[in-house]
Amino acid sequence: MIALLTLSCLSFAVFEDRNNEVLAQSYVQTIKSRNLVIDLGNGVKTNAQLTYPAIGRGPFPSILLVHGAGPVDMNYGGMFWQIARYLSERGFAVLRYDKRGIGENGTIINNSVWGNMTSNDLIYDAEKIANVLI
Repeated sequence: MIALLTLSCLSFAVFEDRNNEVLAQSYVQTIKSRNLVIDLGNGVKTNAQLTYPAIGRGPFPSILLVHGAGPVDMNYGGMFWQIARYLSERGFAVLRYDKRGIGENGTIINNSVWGNMTSNDLIYDAEKIANVLI
């Protein structure tokens, strides 16, 4: 308890200005995002999100995050969101997307599209989505 009280007093000493007013850090937006719907052809569409630095005019160097195996959405269990945020805070535009037939939280929303997908479809999807960055 004494250590907590000491830290509390130290924080006031550090964050006080000359007029004895406590200074607060305001929220600073570091990234922006734009939700997209990308047409993959043959009536198949997918959701995507582009994150980019909040400061600067661009164009920014761009990165496309491509998933591994399994029914995964654009966030890949939260990992892709963390990677996108980290890279965008450091000056990159990052595009991530749901696999064809997959919705939020890896839910299969179209069994026909998901079940009939081939590795060539996945390669085509990545190429088609990469063209959004050009």
